Amino acid sequence: MFRKPFRKPLGPRVPLKRKHYARVDDALPLLVIADDGRVLAASRQAADALGIAENGASSRNPTLADLGVEVYAGEQECQDRWSRQLVRSARTGAAFELWSRRTADGHRIGVLLPESRRGGASSEPAAVPAHLSHELRTPLQGILGLCELLADAELSDEAREYVQLIESSAQTLLGTVNEVLFFRSLEDGKYQLRPEALDLHRTVLDVCRSVCTNAFLKDLDLLVDCPGPLPATITVDRGAFWHTLFNLVGNAVKFTDDGHVLVTLEYNPDADELDVAVSDTGPGIAPDELDRIFRPFEQGSSGSDRKHCGSGLGLSIAADLVEALGGRIRVDSVPGQGSTFAFTVPHVRAADVAEQPDLAGRQLLVACSRPGIRSVLAERLGSLGASVSFPEHLPDGEFPAADVVADTKGLTVILRSFSGISDRLNEATLVLLKYPGQLVPACSEFGHVSVLTLPTSTVAVARALTDGSPAEQSTAG
Repeated sequence: MFRKPFRKPLGPRVPLKRKHYARVDDALPLLVIADDGRVLAASRQAADALGIAENGASSRNPTLADLGVEVYAGEQECQDRWSRQLVRSARTGAAFELWSRRTADGHRIGVLLPESRRGGASSEPAAVPAHLSHELRTPLQGILGLCELLADAELSDEAREYVQLIESSAQTLLGTVNEVLFFRSLEDGKYQLRPEALDLHRTVLDVCRSVCTNAFLKDLDLLVDCPGPLPATITVDRGAFWHTLFNLVGNAVKFTDDGHVLVTLEYNPDADELDVAVSDTGPGIAPDELDRIFRPFEQGSSGSDRKHCGSGLGLSIAADLVEALGGRIRVDSVPGQGSTFAFTVPHVRAADVAEQPDLAGRQLLVACSRPGIRSVLAERLGSLGASVSFPEHLPDGEFPAADVVADTKGLTVILRSFSGISDRLNEATLVLLKYPGQLVPACSEFGHVSVLTLPTSTVAVARALTDGSPAEQSTAG
């Protein structure tokens, strides 16, 4: 093919080497063009698209005209230093848009796109990032697949750490690529809302569980709080709702280094609208930056967020999706204390609105070692009527015939601190909170045991205490 003459540098004026582009030969229709119009390199896709044969060049340093490529619409300068030309191959008759951008040494790197993809002339290079993103996803998924295979192999600790770093980097890049594609579909108006009934509680917990690994690795508490009655189902576009909540929770986990992330759900039956708030104990955002954080490719510069990479598209996508749902998004933040991002979805056509469980008269012992989870549970369960106490506040040897909410560490404290009370425990219900994959002790001292995997919700804990039917339950013993 035509690529062969351009494998080596063409002279001292050209500081480019063919090997710099070898990795994208089979993925992108790339051309590298010198400032004087000479074509320095062409990928296999570009050569095939333009019908460049091995003897197609009349000289070692051909121009587009030498290659039989006609420029029938001159160069147009567009935004972000992109320029656009319309070209046609004399050999194949195919027409293309040649989007190019100058590099630091004055040359241009261009991408060929079929003219029909843009429906003719266009003033923005919007298809370029979208096309590149599509092409990047396949090799990235290949890298992730190989990392998964390597993780199952016998590796040294050092090698395993390297594989984990590669996988983490690839996941981050794949997430950025997906955000670019999703953002482009929103801007082009190609995302169509398809309202459907979805299980509110399950959907919110699924989102939280999709990011819980990162949260738990950072030793963050992650919990869903339900202060009032909630509908069992709402009617909304599943993708828009899920992606909005995922971006907000993911952002909160990413920028929070200590403390907790709390998702709060509240339903207004009079307006038939759902309000979702995501609060964190992160670095917060400066007041003068609140207006721009919802713009594409923008990020705040306060506190620790300089340590975190990202495309700057997550909040912009969330804002666009909430607007498409007919709602509104807002933010409240105090530097050094944290942020709360909230959005309201109207007209959710709620069904089966359930009252909160009644815990009036229940003696409840909360023995959770996680301060964020402990404080939220104590406040919420207390608001439902329970009399809440903590192990360290009880007199020596005194243990009420109570229901118990504990994690495995808190349960150990109870069993060690209150010896000789097994006859009282067989009257109590234990709700045990555990992390994914964590082994559960038998807990045979208790009359009934419900096990909830974190992250969970306050309403799931309350239901486990009242009727033994939480959203996720298993019996240990």
